[in-house]
Amino acid sequence: MSSFGPADEKQRGHKADISGLLHALEMKRQQQVADVLRHNDIDTPPAYRLLDVVAELGDIAAEVNETTGYGTDSTALSLREDELGDALFALLALCEQLDVDADAALSAALAKYEGQSGSDGTPASGD
Repeated sequence: MSSFGPADEKQRGHKADISGLLHALEMKRQQQVADVLRHNDIDTPPAYRLLDVVAELGDIAAEVNETTGYGTDSTALSLREDELGDALFALLALCEQLDVDADAALSAALAKYEGQSGSDGTPASGD
């Protein structure tokens, strides 16, 4: 049986504070993308932003194909972190262009997935 003293209570409170701080920092990512776009004077219509998202996902798909021998060895899957970062940047840029709060959109999607499961018991989008 474990007991928690004042030091343990303080430790748990500290973890909660750090968790809140990390959440606040994550929410600033969309703002960082917006700042980069403004600083570099990159103003692109939403349709082109979407094409950029699709192109970045295509780069990821190409890397999956190459590293898995076009699907023949799924255990060989290897993805470069920068490719995933490029896709995230493009998606956040699209959110910014459409005036969508990416954090709120992700929270809504998480709630949807957490509240539903498919007929086989796995998470399902319901759409």
